[in-house]
Amino acid sequence: MNFQPTHPVRMPFHVASSELIVRDLAALSAWYRTVIGLRVLAESAESVDLGVDGHVLLSLVQGGEVSIAPVEMPGLYHNAFLVPDRAALGNWLAHANAIGVSLTGASDHLVSEALYLDDPEGNGIEIYRDRDRSEWTSSAGNRVDMDVLPLDLDSLYEEGRHTPWTGMKSGTTLGHIHLKVSSFTQTEAFLERLFGFDLMLSLTGARFYASGRYHHHFGTNVWHSGGRPKRTAGMTGLNSYTVNFNDRDAYEGVVKNLQSAHMPVQQTGSTVTVDDPWGMKVHLTSG
Repeated sequence: MNFQPTHPVRMPFHVASSELIVRDLAALSAWYRTVIGLRVLAESAESVDLGVDGHVLLSLVQGGEVSIAPVEMPGLYHNAFLVPDRAALGNWLAHANAIGVSLTGASDHLVSEALYLDDPEGNGIEIYRDRDRSEWTSSAGNRVDMDVLPLDLDSLYEEGRHTPWTGMKSGTTLGHIHLKVSSFTQTEAFLERLFGFDLMLSLTGARFYASGRYHHHFGTNVWHSGGRPKRTAGMTGLNSYTVNFNDRDAYEGVVKNLQSAHMPVQQTGSTVTVDDPWGMKVHLTSG
């Protein structure tokens, strides 16, 4: 898939995929196929890789006797699947309406239009489309303007209902990931200083970070999780996420930053892995 130069996956670095620990692998895999429209790319008795265009966007791993993560636990707020255009978003909305899927929200964020729902184990999901960057505006400090406004669901539905549903459209990616974190002191130290993500927007209880002036590759909030300890084993939810670097120099710079900060770093082939401050693993890849 040839993405435009301004697409989030074309930035110096971006979030490429995430991995969830689940209680019922078969049921959740079927749900992501039939409801979200992802395709199975690889599967075993313990895990399923799901994605679009042959690219893994989401991995599900059987967790055995694990408990559902409490809402106040740091971890995943939502995985955000970016579809290629408004027609594709409307097509998914028409599909969801046809099979009786309940949304938890729908918003116009100025830079994007977004639909929200939860999977059967409580993992948050955003499905969204970006407006062209020429339509974005910036405020003081060159930070992008975002808002939470009502979404015109009728026009969105009308735009997509005439096309038969065949699954997520080619060009769908994991546009960003939104985390529940313990504090913004940690996000500043980890995402800004070590990784070099830019702070794009700060709201009450939430901060948004990006590479390459995208509106955000990472959302973070403390609405439920502020002051809470990091995740522990034995529960469902986000286990790891992958940050891919298109800029090799940036990749090597981040690895050096992690080593200089004396953070335990593991290397397996071309992948470097480090623990984030909230109990998840971060895989760094390049290319």
